[in-house]
Amino acid sequence: MFDRLQEMVEKLQQKIRVQKRQIEEAEEVATQNLSKFRQIQLALENAEERADVAENSLVRMRSQRRVQ
Repeated sequence: MFDRLQEMVEKLQQKIRVQKRQIEEAEEVATQNLSKFRQIQLALENAEERADVAENSLVRMRSQRRVQ
């Protein structure tokens, strides 16, 4: 009976080790994905800012043409 309990304990400990490793791997993937998201979000914000500047420049150029 003791051997059987010992075997069950070892199996459960192995499952725990596997699950801990899976959690660590999932956390690494989550960290990588968050980093990629932040990088893309920053690129989007920069692109939106450039688009706003270009649009404002276009509006100014069109209004200057009307004045002339």
